[in-house]
Amino acid sequence: MGGKGLQEADLREGIREGGKILGWLVVARSDGPELEYAIYVRPSWARGYRILRTWRDKEDRTFRSLDKLFKLPGTFNYHAPITVYPQGCPELRKFRGVLPRDGGVPGADGPDGAGTEAGTPVDHPHPAD
Repeated sequence: MGGKGLQEADLREGIREGGKILGWLVVARSDGPELEYAIYVRPSWARGYRILRTWRDKEDRTFRSLDKLFKLPGTFNYHAPITVYPQGCPELRKFRGVLPRDGGVPGADGPDGAGTEAGTPVDHPHPAD
């Protein structure tokens, strides 16, 4: 279970070993021909959020339907709120592990990144209003 992303098998293994899912967030990606939804998972056994990847880590796991997407967390015994953010939303900068493509901060995207503890803001100056 290394790297910056996780596959469903990694989640099952982590839960089997006593871990749990602490949070899920979704990014609505609008940079392609159709809107797609990417999932980030915050597992207890790793720091920050991790993008959910397809089998054999070929690409980011995305959904075109929120109906199908919202069935997945329940299969991992997660029954808490899930926030959907538009791609590029400034709020995404505060979550360690969100990819720059989706609005995350470069360099704070992995277990050795320059961010902070999982779920806590990354300290970056914001322009004055």
